[in-house]
Amino acid sequence: MPLLTSLELDDYRQWLIQRRALLPPDAFCWTWIQTHLPDWFMTAAYERTTGRFNEPIGPQPEQIRLLSYIALGCGYRGLGYWSDRFLADSHMGRDRLLALALLNQEFRLLEPLLVTANKDPQWIKALRPAFPGLPDQPDPNVLAAVLKCDKAVLVLPIWLGPGSQYVPPQGYLSQVRLKVMVPENYTAWEVSPGKVRSYPSRPVLGGREITLQNFNLTSAIVFTADVLGRGSLIPRFQEMQRSMRMDAAQWLHDQAQEEIVKVARIHEELKTMGKKIHDGDALLDTARQWLEKSHKHRVNGEFTDAYDDAQLALRAVRILMRQHWDAAVKTLTTPVACPFALSFYTLPRFWQYYDEIVKLHPGKNVLPEGDFETPPNQSQRDWTLEEVPSLDDVQGEAKRVANNPREGKQCLMLKLRAKNALKAAQVLERTFLAVHSPAVHLPPGTPVRISAWVCVPEAITGSPDGALLYDSAGGEPLAVRVTQPTIWRQFILYRTVPDSGILHVTMALTGLGTVYFDDVRIEPMTDKKAEPETPSVADMLEKTIPQAPGNGWGEKLSSLLRSPFRQPSGRDR
Repeated sequence: MPLLTSLELDDYRQWLIQRRALLPPDAFCWTWIQTHLPDWFMTAAYERTTGRFNEPIGPQPEQIRLLSYIALGCGYRGLGYWSDRFLADSHMGRDRLLALALLNQEFRLLEPLLVTANKDPQWIKALRPAFPGLPDQPDPNVLAAVLKCDKAVLVLPIWLGPGSQYVPPQGYLSQVRLKVMVPENYTAWEVSPGKVRSYPSRPVLGGREITLQNFNLTSAIVFTADVLGRGSLIPRFQEMQRSMRMDAAQWLHDQAQEEIVKVARIHEELKTMGKKIHDGDALLDTARQWLEKSHKHRVNGEFTDAYDDAQLALRAVRILMRQHWDAAVKTLTTPVACPFALSFYTLPRFWQYYDEIVKLHPGKNVLPEGDFETPPNQSQRDWTLEEVPSLDDVQGEAKRVANNPREGKQCLMLKLRAKNALKAAQVLERTFLAVHSPAVHLPPGTPVRISAWVCVPEAITGSPDGALLYDSAGGEPLAVRVTQPTIWRQFILYRTVPDSGILHVTMALTGLGTVYFDDVRIEPMTDKKAEPETPSVADMLEKTIPQAPGNGWGEKLSSLLRSPFRQPSGRDR
């Protein structure tokens, strides 16, 4: 269930690829596609998991579409959807149900290709056309899966931009170029229930290049020479599309209508809270205008135009949703800092929570030894190391080190490396190295601020989870995940102490690489400012004695004062 977690959709793609890599080449792979909210989010955001919902809830239909296409692009031949209460009217699930109906149409169209596709698809980067005279640049938000099929090559461009697991953006590009290795006699066709049309292509080194117009979240491009004669591929697509287009136009229109109603309700609620978006009302009006055009085209039997107009209505809605979400999460160090920031439909709750939390102040840190300054020859009291016996040939290491601390003299280092560097595993199947903080006891319901500094010097490989930072109240689903190199960066999480009154923090590593943690804190939030700590003599000296280049006497003196049990050497004296 990647939605509403810090696992980006591109990392979810990597996870699916890695799962397949652990199986025999001829294994039949299938996966569930998330169509509902997990219980942990229902409990955190709505404080219940059952009953009827009279307010809009997620996930969004576009997210179901993206997950489905990603799974197909990774070589999965079976997709399962939970037909549960989240698709019913009791959970305002009509828009998701319509999205599944449209996906079924698309997969019926592509079925002859999917059943014959190779089981190891290749992924290529989509290119964004540059200014004349300049080379095209890869678009970081779009990747395309290339599946070699019987008599054809299927290309699935997919939007994988950041934050789409929370609230997808409009996912639109006016032009996208794809260079695909196909025979010279192959022609390109865009295939969907709304239309089947040919695309001009030109020969390039090793294949052909096409320029997609008006790319919108996902697409299906078929390269083939099987275009003529009864029973050929393209005539079959055209015949099936003609039988589907009326239903497709109706269903997409109804999906857009459902989404507009839900989004307008949240938008109005946010406006009454003073959280206005520039041109927000205009975007809703635009969506309604395109929806009206879609209706008129459908009544007139112009089903392709009706299908396109409904897509434009949905684009306007996504722009509005994403702008509201961007405005909310820019106040946080990470979206998982607050459960209410994980979905567009919980943004009113987020702003209510935010307005309350900004009036509070972090109190005294109650987590002992989170600065990791305990001498190396002493153990940190009640801090525990967890190292799951791994099926991989790796070696783990967790210790306090003096190199590269964020502050003070030491920080915590977690490191996983292959025992044989020449035979490092590409995928770690069951590797988990973690350090758990002591449990702190606080009154249930107390709001707390949990913070930590994290540094990853090089990319973590073998696992899309990478380095994890999470607490016992939010659990692993609300973990911060870091896989790419980053200098020291602080993450702040806002949580509420559970009924047990117990809270602790976990720092973990699941892939090959190194991660550093420092200055881990649990601070209860109060309505009073915490009294500033009395500065030590060393702190005052550091602020008053100039640190001239090549001098270092202020640093040496403050170091001596911080270590009163150390006998100064003759040079120090």
